[in-house]
Amino acid sequence: MISARVIALFIAIITATTAAHGSVPIVVETGAGRRAVMKLCSDASGQLKNGDVASAKRNVDAALHADPKLWPALYVRAEIFARECKYELAIQDCNEALRQYPGFIEAALLRASINVRLGKYAEASKELNYLVSIHPRRVTLARALSDRGFSRRAQTHRFAMANRQ
Repeated sequence: MISARVIALFIAIITATTAAHGSVPIVVETGAGRRAVMKLCSDASGQLKNGDVASAKRNVDAALHADPKLWPALYVRAEIFARECKYELAIQDCNEALRQYPGFIEAALLRASINVRLGKYAEASKELNYLVSIHPRRVTLARALSDRGFSRRAQTHRFAMANRQ
């Protein structure tokens, strides 16, 4: 019989491969009773990738109703909030996901990118510099460096535009 760890790993891999570009697998060990909740989370991630935000929202809400502290579901909901331009709610979910699992680099990257959108360049830069300093996997490092460069260009552009006026 297939062990719970193998199934949890499979679900986590499926979830990670359907996430945004440059993401790394999210591995969550769960018991047999949490498989349905993890499937809801995995389904929501896939639906979000396919552009079905309404279905993704329903699934992630159901997952969080069953387990309000499920950090992968909090991350998916943060992605949904970011797409809906509800940035403060997205940051709250990223913060909670990172509180639950401090090594969750994808949530930190999402939070940094939202801070750039909000014009909070110092916060975004601090976070991205920290992520680069901890030497994450190559794909995550590449994304952090890319986001850090974008943050600096956006800040420079905004400064230049303000000085023109």
